[in-house]
Amino acid sequence: MSRLLSTLLLLVTCILGMTAQQLKIESVTLDPVDLTAQTEMRKDLNGVPCALVKVRLTLGGALFSGNVVGEVKNHVGEYYVYMTDGSKELRLKQERVKPLAIYFPDYQIPELASGATYVVDLSVPESLWTGPVAPKKEIYNYLLLHVIPADAKVFVDGQERSVMGGESSVLLNEGVHTVRVEASGYLTAEETVTIADRKVEKTINLRSTKATLTVRSATPGAEILLNGRSVGTGQWSGSVMPDTYIVELRKAGCRSAEKRVILAQNQTETLDFPALEVITGDLDVTSSPSGATVEFDGRVLGTTPDIFRSLPVGSHTLRLTLSGYTPATSTVTISESEIAHHSIPLSKNPSASSAPSSPSSSSSYSFNDGYSSVSPAYGHLKPAHLDLATEMNGQYLYFTKGEWNRLPDSVKICHDKIGIVIDQPSITPAFILALTDNGKDVTWDEAMASGINMPSKIQGEAIVKDCKKVKKALKAFGGTGYEGLSQWFWTKEECKNSSGAWLVYMYNGSINYNSKSITGRVRAVAPVPVAAM
Repeated sequence: MSRLLSTLLLLVTCILGMTAQQLKIESVTLDPVDLTAQTEMRKDLNGVPCALVKVRLTLGGALFSGNVVGEVKNHVGEYYVYMTDGSKELRLKQERVKPLAIYFPDYQIPELASGATYVVDLSVPESLWTGPVAPKKEIYNYLLLHVIPADAKVFVDGQERSVMGGESSVLLNEGVHTVRVEASGYLTAEETVTIADRKVEKTINLRSTKATLTVRSATPGAEILLNGRSVGTGQWSGSVMPDTYIVELRKAGCRSAEKRVILAQNQTETLDFPALEVITGDLDVTSSPSGATVEFDGRVLGTTPDIFRSLPVGSHTLRLTLSGYTPATSTVTISESEIAHHSIPLSKNPSASSAPSSPSSSSSYSFNDGYSSVSPAYGHLKPAHLDLATEMNGQYLYFTKGEWNRLPDSVKICHDKIGIVIDQPSITPAFILALTDNGKDVTWDEAMASGINMPSKIQGEAIVKDCKKVKKALKAFGGTGYEGLSQWFWTKEECKNSSGAWLVYMYNGSINYNSKSITGRVRAVAPVPVAAM
């Protein structure tokens, strides 16, 4: 009987010894790359996303308490415990071990944060093992990187990895790895990632060190060169490496202009060029007999004999007409600060009409005084709202619809149509709106990269204030983009939060913001030439 009691006492002692075993806390850490708390989100009663604590424990039947939200899931050796934001302690009970309290501030975690994932590693005393320990299986998983810019180089643990279309996929063993991403014109980024039983996906957006340079010219069609390389015409904006640049403007028949600019990292600089100086010379024209009307590139200058001053340099077409004589056409070259002499004998035309062949004095240009006046029948020098703006050999002219329609086709073809004048002085200074857009739909980022000078938000407001008349003017002068619900175009201004940008809606005469990812057209604007104001 005493032997039986001794045996029972020994058995009870062993059982109590087993139940008195204590779990050991190996580590308590925040896993910054584990997004499970967000991808498998659980919210508390106030709608706030919970923190997720992954408790790694090989014993089953564990019970958890202390701000725990919802059911605890056991993923074969790993318990998923969701806790409220700001929790500091997690308590654990299991029938074979002593109760355990995990106090997070003891592990440099002041409190749990909403949406974050934490890992608690617990070790089980050997006396509770249920069998031999299996050798640890080596774990491999993928690191999927998205890098911006797409041509950046990726290095993992010092070894360069392939990048295709801004993505790099690398198979790595379990543990901590170092990732470095670098690209010309950007700050290098370096960080560590932890590979475990789930793949890790990250986006690394490098911070640009490039400067932004904008060049604006008051001379439409002027070529813009950056350190001798052509980058655009009229208006241009782009990202460039920090450096010293010579910006030059060129246009045939005009004197070139240049500016030097030194750009630092992340600097934004705008260079404004006034209208280029037109290079001129003089033309002395005589005829036999005299009194012939002189047309210079389709423009009537006067009658022979005369010296016509301040004509643009270059090769031009000269045409002389006189009633009763066959018109004579020739090519003349104007050189800077020189007088080109041209004498043309006219041949009698017996069958010619007795009516005068040249325009009357009331409908002809008067350019002898250096473009100081133009007859109303052929346009005017001072711009007005919704006028057509044109350029011909360095001279800017403006036309109402009636004036343009009265212009002979032979003269119209000599004019380069720039756009229509938008003059709303209560909103913004006058400017010119292009007759056509870029002809395709693009995102805002693609529009900004095009180098086209887009309107500001204020200029967009000036356009839509008189939208119906603007559309009629565009149509009258052969423009596009005045019909259809899809006709809207970007401004160059972002919204305050930089997530969207402002658009000009031509179909209903409004201006509003929208996501940068939608597509719209690009329509240029330009300053009214200084000489005309």
